[in-house]
Amino acid sequence: MPDTYHRYHAPVGGEVVEAHDDLPGVYYGMQNFPDLVNNGNVGYGYDYNAFTDFRRGYVIFKTPYVNHLGEPDGEGYVALVAVGLNSIGSVKFLDKFRNVTDDRPVAVDKGEEIGCFQYGGSMNILLFEKGRFPALQLLMGQRIGLLEGPERSEKYFGRSYRAQSSRTPAL
Repeated sequence: MPDTYHRYHAPVGGEVVEAHDDLPGVYYGMQNFPDLVNNGNVGYGYDYNAFTDFRRGYVIFKTPYVNHLGEPDGEGYVALVAVGLNSIGSVKFLDKFRNVTDDRPVAVDKGEEIGCFQYGGSMNILLFEKGRFPALQLLMGQRIGLLEGPERSEKYFGRSYRAQSSRTPAL
């Protein structure tokens, strides 16, 4: 698993019906980071503006759902919340997905790039409508993942997790 890839992609296809990447509020980031670094021995002419522009954002997707047999089962919503963690981070959406409103939705393909994190810790939170995603039921402290082959993963998730990448050969 790469640990330096700070881009995020659409978890579903459909339409982006709402998106905002510049939400107000307290961030608890390190506002003085450029002063700390520029007073050190980092080099001349470095641009640290990514460290001074803290952001967080969300995207709401309207997407067609399918049932466990792969048959159409109406439409619903999935939300992606991009979080620059409390270190040094920012959330940057591609122009296409900045400040989308439900009266002017934007088409999106599953796997399409939505944006990136600029430095620092980062994570995405996915929110699904109740009863629409067959998530595992977990207890606090229970192990939630291992690096395992597809046969064991299919037991828990079916084949839905196996989206073919255009950059790699078929599984």
